[in-house]
Amino acid sequence: MTVVAMMTTVSVNAQNVDDEPRNQIAISYGYMSNSNWIDAFENFSEAIVGSRADNETFIGPISVEYFYRLNNPLVNVGAIVAFGLSKEDVHGAYDGDLKHNYYTFMPAMKLDWFRREHVAMYSKIAAGITYRTEKIDYKGQRNDYTDNSVHFNWQLTGFGVEFGSREFRGFVEGGFGEQGLFLAGLRCRF
Repeated sequence: MTVVAMMTTVSVNAQNVDDEPRNQIAISYGYMSNSNWIDAFENFSEAIVGSRADNETFIGPISVEYFYRLNNPLVNVGAIVAFGLSKEDVHGAYDGDLKHNYYTFMPAMKLDWFRREHVAMYSKIAAGITYRTEKIDYKGQRNDYTDNSVHFNWQLTGFGVEFGSREFRGFVEGGFGEQGLFLAGLRCRF
């Protein structure tokens, strides 16, 4: 990926990027984030000890990102904020409703390795932290359970493509991490 980006630098530099917008704000929705994988692994490990979960719903990840294009037409720096939510019914020694919230902040870098007037292709890398809250509302006599934790998180987008006008673009990405295996969204450039 890096070699391809370096090889296209000459092509990107040949394009007139001086009048390109420097700021980008985007909102996206992804599928199968790291947090979603964590929930699946926890459900599997809890099933081994006799608990089970059903009626699971996972919302997100919903992400907002900001990037600023540096003087180098290839490099954009910024940050990503993501949110995910899972809910499920748990059954075992005690029955209850389990809810997880995932709040993620990651500094990020985006490499535009192909850019034309109405289309661009890029790769993206981000790393940061996720603040996770967990709450179980037990049915019956038992007290509710809450837990909060922080863990490392990341996003690696191997291939992203954006398309549209100079100021507003749609985009799709494929990669791994907290924004998901696949994500799609809208980007505003100014």
